[in-house]
Amino acid sequence: DAGSLRTGLSCSTSLNRGTTVTYLRKFAGRHGPSGTGNQMEHQTLLIGLSQIGMIFAGLISVFIIFAAKDSAFAPHEKMHIQGLVLSCVALLIASLAPFAFFVYGLEEQLIWRSAAGFSLMCCGVLSFYGLTPYFSLSPEERKLNGYFHAFTVFGMVAVITVLYVLAIVGRAPSANYVMGTLLIVPIGMSSFGTFAYKRFIVAKE
Repeated sequence: DAGSLRTGLSCSTSLNRGTTVTYLRKFAGRHGPSGTGNQMEHQTLLIGLSQIGMIFAGLISVFIIFAAKDSAFAPHEKMHIQGLVLSCVALLIASLAPFAFFVYGLEEQLIWRSAAGFSLMCCGVLSFYGLTPYFSLSPEERKLNGYFHAFTVFGMVAVITVLYVLAIVGRAPSANYVMGTLLIVPIGMSSFGTFAYKRFIVAKE
């Protein structure tokens, strides 16, 4: 039943999250360039962000199951769901990318610059895929989508792009990279909050 399914998904998400954290800590402790103490800067924060991405992923599956019981999803609701899914993927990619470059023994600055370039490319593709449908919405559907939500998403994407570019060119690469990655979280939260508000509060009025 729904309760068992929710419990199973919750346990599975918790187990996967704990396993991933343990693995990443062991991974970062065994690999990396010499002279760095086998520790990467902002390691704990990046692991925490990857956990948030996995929590969002588990939340999506549970939430959609209950939301789909009422009626089919409207175009603007599909955009919210798509935004939440893509933000999860982007967050996981951006939070784990530095670990992938760390294992090759690159210099610290090069790790962040390489991760920024890779994440910018991946997030750019995801943003194009996620934002393009917005321009095909009718004025009424854009209103239902939420102007504040649209402003938040487009604004965050622009700021993240600038921060990643600054990291690529070597301007405080670690700080700009981590800040850009942190700003992916509000995109997912805005998608989820707007969807829940429109679906369960506005629709019931």
